[in-house]
Amino acid sequence: MLQGGLVVNCTGPQTSFSSAAEPLFKSLLERGLVRVDGLDMGIEVDANFAAIERDGRRSAFLYALGPLLKGTLWETTAVPELRGQAMRVAQILLEDIHPTPMPHAAYTPTNADVIEYCI
Repeated sequence: MLQGGLVVNCTGPQTSFSSAAEPLFKSLLERGLVRVDGLDMGIEVDANFAAIERDGRRSAFLYALGPLLKGTLWETTAVPELRGQAMRVAQILLEDIHPTPMPHAAYTPTNADVIEYCI
């Protein structure tokens, strides 16, 4: 047993995602557009970072990365992890724009492609 005069919680300011006070998170949960992960530390996602809805279906339009995946990936705040997650989500979005498989080196997305997808 370890004794100490002070205990510091280093898991972050919020350890219960379902109790989050942020209006966006509350609304997403209430509307069933996301569900909390098994540890209630963030959003449950599939292997491609698509949010899992309340009923267990993969979201067709909502993705999560970074600290929202704390309960799934735990250490997901460093630039290399964030970069890899963002790259995978970008690949998925580009596949929606150009569903025909294309060699990665042959296609460079333009601002017009991104704008087209967002509209």
